[in-house]
Amino acid sequence: MNLGWKLAFALDQVQGHDALLDSYSLERRPVARQVLALTHLVFFAESSTNPLPAFLRGTLMPVAAPALPLLLGRPLLMAQVVRVLSQRWVRYRHSALSVQGQPGGPGPRPGDRLADEEVNCDGRRLRLHDLTARPGLHLLLQRDTVVPDARPLGNHVSLHRVASWPGHGLLAVRPDGHVGFRTGQYDAGQLGAWLDLVGAR
Repeated sequence: MNLGWKLAFALDQVQGHDALLDSYSLERRPVARQVLALTHLVFFAESSTNPLPAFLRGTLMPVAAPALPLLLGRPLLMAQVVRVLSQRWVRYRHSALSVQGQPGGPGPRPGDRLADEEVNCDGRRLRLHDLTARPGLHLLLQRDTVVPDARPLGNHVSLHRVASWPGHGLLAVRPDGHVGFRTGQYDAGQLGAWLDLVGAR
């Protein structure tokens, strides 16, 4: 997802977007290193002839095996396992594409994955992840935010007013589900600069 949306946006532009494409490596390389380290640790624990993992596999694991069904039935423990495997822990807070507007606003920080929750939008109760499932960027406007003119926003942008979020700010959600821009007060110049940065227009 991270690479796909950037390639699509870059292909749609007349001028090159080197910063947008370069951000893929800057954002994903640290994640790849962490996943690789975890994979190496699991492989070492499963197959190493080192005395410690061999002792754990051959002596402690058979004793602990009866407790495994009890552990698998613990929702909090399984939630942490799913969190690690699904990479919901991944953040891009130090990415050039993660921009905090001025003034700051509430909600997830730029670079964080947008958490799912039920919100009021267009007079209906919706899940945030359902609202942002359509391809493209999604601008989530707080209840009292002045609606920006949609024409200069670009073809890849969808606007949504979240009536259950009080305030005058907005969140811009990237196609991969991460917050790219956040501000507590809508400003056309700041939003436009971020949209240009990600190649949305």
